[in-house]
This record gives sequence, structure tokens and C-alpha cells, in this order.
Amino acid sequence: MKLVTSNLAEVGRLISDHHKIIDITVSLGNMGAEEVVFTFEGENIDLDRNCFLASRGTSLKHVLKGLEAVQTLIWQKEEKEVCNG
Repeated sequence: MKLVTSNLAEVGRLISDHHKIIDITVSLGNMGAEEVVFTFEGENIDLDRNCFLASRGTSLKHVLKGLEAVQTLIWQKEEKEVCNG
């Protein structure tokens, strides 16, 4: 199953729950500003999202994991573009 989010804390939490980022894009958000959008896939991902949304706080370690994963994915996408371009 796939899930899309732009919340970096949620990104880190989903990574901690062993879900995989399959794409990262930039799109125009609701307020007219660009935002980074992450597409995930994983088993029971909706359940993990509901647990995240029900939690009362976010650990900064989840944000750090999210940042690390984003950095890795961006490097991988740039490498592909250089090799294919």
C-alpha cells in the first residue's frame, strides 16, 4: 500500500516503522508555497500513520531519521539523472 505525506516527523516515524520511501517530489502546497512530498509503501502503513497521528508528541530522533532518508534518496535520484542524462 502507498501513502503520501509532507510531514518530516511522520517521514521519520514511518522509516522507523520499516516503511520505504519510493519517491520524493516538490509540488505546490495549499498555501501556494512549494513543499516536499514523500511517497511511501509498506505493509500496514495506514495503521502506522494512524498511530503517528494519535501520538501526543514527536521525538526529534524521528525527524533526524527522516532527514537522513531524504538526503539518501535525493543523492540516489541525482546519481540516476547524471548517469541517464
